[in-house]
Amino acid sequence: MNNGADNFLFLCECLSLDHDPHLRENINNTIKRHAIDWGPVIAVASGTLMVPTLWNALKHKNLVDGLDDDLKFYLSGFYDLNRQRNILIRRQAEQIVGALNESGIEPILLKGAALMFMDEAGAGGYRIMSDIDILAREEDVQKYQEVLISLGYEVYDQDLAATHDSWLQHLPPMTRAGDPASIELHTGLFHVYDDSGILSNSECFQRARSLQSGSLSFKVLSPTDFIIHNVTHSEINHKNFSLGNVSLRSLYDFATLSGSKQDEIDWDFIEGKMLRHGVRRVYSSYIYMASVLLGAKTPPGFQPSLNDRMHLRRCLLVQRFSWLGAIFSYWPLSGWKLKIVFRNLTYKGLKKRYGCPNTFWAINKMRLHYLWFVFRKYVLTIR
Repeated sequence: MNNGADNFLFLCECLSLDHDPHLRENINNTIKRHAIDWGPVIAVASGTLMVPTLWNALKHKNLVDGLDDDLKFYLSGFYDLNRQRNILIRRQAEQIVGALNESGIEPILLKGAALMFMDEAGAGGYRIMSDIDILAREEDVQKYQEVLISLGYEVYDQDLAATHDSWLQHLPPMTRAGDPASIELHTGLFHVYDDSGILSNSECFQRARSLQSGSLSFKVLSPTDFIIHNVTHSEINHKNFSLGNVSLRSLYDFATLSGSKQDEIDWDFIEGKMLRHGVRRVYSSYIYMASVLLGAKTPPGFQPSLNDRMHLRRCLLVQRFSWLGAIFSYWPLSGWKLKIVFRNLTYKGLKKRYGCPNTFWAINKMRLHYLWFVFRKYVLTIR
């Protein structure tokens, strides 16, 4: 294997949730023949934050005996260190949830923080986590902040906080000395710029599932909403669909949840949501990619389209030719940022953002204010 696409595809085979014995046998034969250069494969796994997941997958497939001792030492050591780190992060989350409960709040945990409690294996160490994401009702945000401050958390970078965009879906990250994870307090699932409106806070809290961990009480997104958030956050919020990127970590979360909660997911509801908001093609391509690369369960009756197949081929081309990724990353993101700036300079954008009155001086004063914000955010903060 001598190119990025082959290494990437072999990594996906190792990670796959498909229990086909032929797949396991093919991987085993590749390992035994020493037909794989593990260095580039590990580099891909590292770049996608999937090294501990790789070790976990190889163990479940009973393939670790064929690995050389140095590789086993590295992968198992990485997994164990991440497991210990995740234990500390879970303790962080439990302390925060406990303090919020004492203030009469039952928070919604998002993404990795939710998976730690939904999937006990996830708490073990296969998933790398960098932060604890918590969804708050808008009217409770101040109370959440007061609780976090009382626990010793503070905004870790005041310079970044000064240029934090109020239209993003979360407040500036907060940290506490000695703790491994930062805290991101979300006021929404998606930032205003996406204009997706696929999931509102009220919908999420209405359909959220209540969980107990000892005396702690909290919520997680319903499996249906978890899937919607997973797809939209990865493919639209982070632009992976337009960039031709594959977010293996998000895709693996999707594959895991779609398999374990298959009967609890309202696939027709998701299909209707995606169709109404004009992102059905994004959703369909994501499902196809997850099924091909990771053996994910697909919705009943799902049939991939030519567009789905072409999108996967485009993603694999980006893996094979890194310079294509640079091209794809330039034009959508640069155009997207310019579009945001120009939209925010309109009266409608200024009124929505700042509550600006419709007078000549007020509008232009706010335009200068916003342009100064953009200058500080994208020019002065460059180090």
